[in-house]
Amino acid sequence: MRREYLLQPYFAPIAPLLPKILMIDFTHQLTPRDYMFQTYMPGELWSTVMDELTEEENDALWRQFAHIVRTIATIKGDVFGMPYPGRHFTT
Repeated sequence: MRREYLLQPYFAPIAPLLPKILMIDFTHQLTPRDYMFQTYMPGELWSTVMDELTEEENDALWRQFAHIVRTIATIKGDVFGMPYPGRHFTT
């Protein structure tokens, strides 16, 4: 959850595709756990409905997926690797 929160600014190019964070708390003052509230995004898992879709519909979804992956791949950061507490490298 903390990584998701730390990575969110990097995913600004695809922000409309992601739920918005409404509230987050890592202090453990209200409950002994981290928690985050996000907006609800209705939808269905592609893997659940894949067999019900036509070949053209699945192809269209693959093209959309490829566009999203390409957009993510163009995001530039200061380092490589995972955000804290993960390891990251300058090159």
